[in-house]
Amino acid sequence: MEGSLQGLLGIKGASVKEVDVLVKKRPENGYKSLEEMLELTRFSIKNKKDENGKNIVMPKLGKGTFVALAKVGVFDEFGYSRKVLIDYATEILSPTKKKRLEAFEAIKNISDTLNSAERVKFEIDLLGFAITDIKIKDSNFDNIKNSDNCDIKASCIEIKKKVSKKGKEYGILRLYANFNTIEALCFNQDLLTNIEDILLKSNDNVIKLNVSHKNGTIFVNSI
Repeated sequence: MEGSLQGLLGIKGASVKEVDVLVKKRPENGYKSLEEMLELTRFSIKNKKDENGKNIVMPKLGKGTFVALAKVGVFDEFGYSRKVLIDYATEILSPTKKKRLEAFEAIKNISDTLNSAERVKFEIDLLGFAITDIKIKDSNFDNIKNSDNCDIKASCIEIKKKVSKKGKEYGILRLYANFNTIEALCFNQDLLTNIEDILLKSNDNVIKLNVSHKNGTIFVNSI
């Protein structure tokens, strides 16, 4: 969390007021730990007055903001798993100090269960772009528009199931490689099922696909 925290204001789901607290309460040399950060930003300050003579109330870091920041890796430098911080958010933010200490003790040795594809999805959904790279040699993204049939290799970060106006189910694949993201449509149900089966066994959801580009839309032909 080095440098200014102002960049956190662009994260979807993060409260502007709560992020502002992180900025204002941040020590000159930065937060030493997640525990320190939470303690410094936990309570309202009622002994300071604003220009109107009213108490200045500093809101605590809420669960929604905490989870959003954890998802995009803001707390990675503190050594905790993103998935664990999300799962234990209620306990970590508990008003009871004993529960907070117990939560940190429970999670300190749990490794991160998120793969790179899941991290990328969180980042794109909340930031609008990815900060985690998945390096894939021969992704071939650049050649998609120049070929009727193109073999590509990418990490599938998400499959959205949709239903057409004719009642036919299809899938939208979000594919990512080397900081580039594309979407491809798959209308073949058996093919979609096979893709899902492959992803379950794939490291970082990496898959090889044959695609075609027609009228600005990318279609999955085969695997």
